Amino acid sequence: QAIFDILNFFNSEGFEDEKSAILKNTTLHFMPMVNPDGAENFTRRNVLSIDLNRDALRLQTPEAQTLKKVRDSLEADFGFNLHDQSTYYNAEGTPKPATISFLAPAYNFEKEINPVRKRAMQIIVSMNQNLQQLVPGQVGRYSDDFEPRAFGDNFQKWGTSTILIESGGYKDDAEKQEIRKLNFVSILSALLTIANDSYNGIDISEYEKIPNNDRKLFDLKIKGATYQFGNNEYIIDLGINHNEIGIDNQTDYYNVGGIMDIGDLSTSFGYETLDAEGYKIVSGKLYDQAFADISKIDEAKAFDLLSKGFTHIRVNQIPKEQEYVNLPIQILGPNAKQPKFDLNFGRNPTFLLSKDGKFDYAVVNGFLVDLNSRESRVRNGLIIRK
Repeated sequence: QAIFDILNFFNSEGFEDEKSAILKNTTLHFMPMVNPDGAENFTRRNVLSIDLNRDALRLQTPEAQTLKKVRDSLEADFGFNLHDQSTYYNAEGTPKPATISFLAPAYNFEKEINPVRKRAMQIIVSMNQNLQQLVPGQVGRYSDDFEPRAFGDNFQKWGTSTILIESGGYKDDAEKQEIRKLNFVSILSALLTIANDSYNGIDISEYEKIPNNDRKLFDLKIKGATYQFGNNEYIIDLGINHNEIGIDNQTDYYNVGGIMDIGDLSTSFGYETLDAEGYKIVSGKLYDQAFADISKIDEAKAFDLLSKGFTHIRVNQIPKEQEYVNLPIQILGPNAKQPKFDLNFGRNPTFLLSKDGKFDYAVVNGFLVDLNSRESRVRNGLIIRK
């Protein structure tokens, strides 16, 4: 998306000096997509189930062959290698997501720095300086362990100064439209730096100061809650993620929450964090009256039920194709049983948090609901048929 924004930028009015400098002093080539098979199915593997980014040596896939031929025909001085990365990466030692991560890939196991790799590092330093003004602390640095089969590492080896850009997470930006803007701005700034040769004086020691990528983020972190198991009580933290399930030929999705970690998570962080000290994790109940169909319940009714301790309701008529409901509550089909409550790894987290006999918070399908303010970040509840 950012590539097309850049193309539109060059075809628009304004910033004439910058556009002139770039277009007079550089030749730009764009390859918007290398893996159409994988993009259609949200995977890095193509229809052969081959990871294209591990096919730079054998060149068995047509996509890899095409990419290699393009590089060899251009002998480009610089290459921008654009990827997505997990939204659960953070800048090491901080709660901030690694919204953009960079790498000047190594070209050998010794991770040596030759003039080709040095230029990539200098460009990354300039891009990071610009991004810090927009998303301070939200830039990471990818591991530079040499991968002999990867295209980025080999581009560097073949003489093209390669800047790997990984687009990660940004709060409340599931469609990565804010990250799209950051790519647009940072790539354009890099092109201007290249066009003006202003990267030559950049100290590459600043490259090493960019925090490493770490993977210590959850969508929701609940810390310090009391959980009774058997006759004993335990103080636990929970790390919960909202896993995306593609629907409608991958044009849309719904979420299925999952417990990703449990225990002492003091070294981890959350896009959303609840300090649950003094709160008990309590199993929700099934409402004793069935509803005729989903239209009979709205968000206000769902909040009322949650406040009384009901996390599940039964609905007699549910369309066969419907997998989820845009309500902060879980739906049972006419013959379904309420799932057994436990907090095991991988289980769908739906429960209540109580203090002094009052329910202040609910977690529905892994989303936090504030029952006092009636604020809900629930994207969807689930429909359970069995």
